[in-house]
Amino acid sequence: MNYKISICHPDKKEIEIIPNSLDSKKALAFFNDYPWMEQLELLDNMNQAKVQYSPSVRFTNTKNNISLEMTADSKDGKLFFSLWFERPVRTKILFGLLGEKDKMKLTDKWGFDHASSKQHLTAFLKENYGEVERIMKK
Repeated sequence: MNYKISICHPDKKEIEIIPNSLDSKKALAFFNDYPWMEQLELLDNMNQAKVQYSPSVRFTNTKNNISLEMTADSKDGKLFFSLWFERPVRTKILFGLLGEKDKMKLTDKWGFDHASSKQHLTAFLKENYGEVERIMKK
C-alpha cells in the first residue's frame, strides 16, 4: 500500500506535502528518521505568537484516505506523541429512515511514547485498522 505524507512545521504556514507516495516500509522509515526533537527545539525557541503548528506528520492511505497523524511533544527531554486517527464510519441518516452513509470521523488520543507510537503506526501501515481503533478507544 502507498501513503501520502503531509508535514506540519512550527515555523511554516503551509503544510508540506511530500510529492511522491511512499510504501509502508518507507513510510515507517520516514517516521523513524524525522527530526522530531529538532522540530520541538525550534518550537520551544520560537516566539509563541509566530508558531504555526506543533510538529506533526500525517500518513494517509492513498487508496482509502484513512489517515494517522502523529503530533510530537516532549516532557523532561523525552519524546511523546498524540495520535489522530481519521477513518470513515457508517452513520444512520434520520435514525436510519433514509439509509446510511459513510462519514469521516477523527479521534485523537494523547500520551504515547516513541516506541508505542511506532507500534501503532506499524499496525496502521499494515492496514490493521481494528487494532488502531482498539488503541484509540482505550
